[in-house]
Amino acid sequence: MERVWAALELLRETKQRDTALVHILSHGLRAGEIVQLNVGSFDGKLLFLPDTKTNEPRLVPLRKDSRDVLEEYLRSRSVAGEELNSLTPLMISHHASYQGERLSYHGIYFAVEKIGELAGIEDLHPHQFRYTYATDLLLLGVDPSHARKLTGHQSEKAFRRYTLRSEQEAAIAAYYRAIGEDEAE
Repeated sequence: MERVWAALELLRETKQRDTALVHILSHGLRAGEIVQLNVGSFDGKLLFLPDTKTNEPRLVPLRKDSRDVLEEYLRSRSVAGEELNSLTPLMISHHASYQGERLSYHGIYFAVEKIGELAGIEDLHPHQFRYTYATDLLLLGVDPSHARKLTGHQSEKAFRRYTLRSEQEAAIAAYYRAIGEDEAE
């Protein structure tokens, strides 16, 4: 993620939008869910996703820094003269043919690929942020059932692939605690 954040600083006209996009992606949203978001989906603290892959509405809490970035992105659009209302797309395109229209699924993929190129990360795609978010939740000690709810996974089986790294790290930490050594030694 450090390389991604650094790469965002290299962007020009899409920097603010793409920074907001990465902040949203880093909260585990699917690209298809982001496409559907409107300005009214953001209440200043949470994102409301009425239409998800699982057909279950979902609330996604955002970290303070992500809320601040998203608010600044929306403020800059307003200052630039765009009239924002609850049905205005949250993420807009900068492509010459679609300027100001809703950012498409392919537009999200294109933006993330460009960030990956700048970051030196081969084949970066939006779903990798989802994987990182789910894994980080578990590494932070969030109960797996809560993490599953936050990521919008209905089945435990589908969510299981995200638990492997956190379980491995927990097992390593437990081993070092059991033998009375510090992991860093």
